[in-house]
Amino acid sequence: MKFAIDIDIGAIVMKVIRRMFIVYCILLTVLLLFKFNLSINSIMEKIDSVRWNREQGAWNSNLVPFRTISSQLSLFRSIPAIAIKNLVGNIVVFVPFGILLPMGYEKMRKCHRTLLTGVLYILFVELIQFFCMLGAFDMDDIILNSLGVLCGFIVFGIICKVRGTRLPII
Repeated sequence: MKFAIDIDIGAIVMKVIRRMFIVYCILLTVLLLFKFNLSINSIMEKIDSVRWNREQGAWNSNLVPFRTISSQLSLFRSIPAIAIKNLVGNIVVFVPFGILLPMGYEKMRKCHRTLLTGVLYILFVELIQFFCMLGAFDMDDIILNSLGVLCGFIVFGIICKVRGTRLPII
């Protein structure tokens, strides 16, 4: 007796990619909020430090575009490793977002949708950092992270082109 099994491989792959995207977002959120340090003492020290700065009138925010980027570029001359880590790291960490989101969700296969979703996620994390006193709200982080999402979408487009899959860009 033979059994016919109809397996939709495409649907299984989509589910796997969607789960990968969700896990990536969870891990990324933890990384961005806690910077690899999940000890309660270090989190409380960070909050106390930000609270003290706020009491002194120094809010943990940068609303001026390219202020942090330009300071990192000037730091590049004296300490290039730190500048590269900060600038390139902010871009590279969001490249998977720009790849996995359109790969797992068909409606996100347009650049503006992927970029808008990425910017909203980045803004959400930046606001959590600011209001929970876990970090700084930095306009330049939004710019660099968004550039990472865009780079990821470009990689996704290249993958589609290599595989011969049609990709609606706009």
